[in-house]
Amino acid sequence: MTVSSEHDSKIAERAALAAALRLRAGDVIDRIDELTRDCDGVLEPVIEDTLRDAAEIATIAVADAIARGVAAATLDPIASSGATGFAELAAFPGASVNEVAKRCLRWRDCVAAELMDDADRLGISRGTVREALWLTLHSFDAALVRMCEAYECERQTMLGALLRDD
Repeated sequence: MTVSSEHDSKIAERAALAAALRLRAGDVIDRIDELTRDCDGVLEPVIEDTLRDAAEIATIAVADAIARGVAAATLDPIASSGATGFAELAAFPGASVNEVAKRCLRWRDCVAAELMDDADRLGISRGTVREALWLTLHSFDAALVRMCEAYECERQTMLGALLRDD
């Protein structure tokens, strides 16, 4: 196989894996919901809806990053637009940081499991799967950092309000 055909093959594998993940974003969310119910971690309906939306957006963003490849994703240090969705939860009083962090972890694990299932089904090479998992971890890291920043901002705002009231 020539270098060009290897490159073309990798592009085709990334495209197939990304397309499969996009199509199965709902399955990722269903897996997250199931794990959450098993752990008795279900929150208020508005928070659950926001978490589902964030997970869907993040899953599609990871699929898009997989389709583009590692080089394109590393140009944008915050590859996951889903990170913003998880961070928005800091504004909800009923969304504790530990529950949102657990949901982010479940999202990461469920996307990884879906990618591995799809890769097995599609016969995707280990190298492409490794790249896809790396991109998932990169997106997870971005989501976690943004979420922590949002919670810290909310904490500082509340602390400032408390100090002004004294």
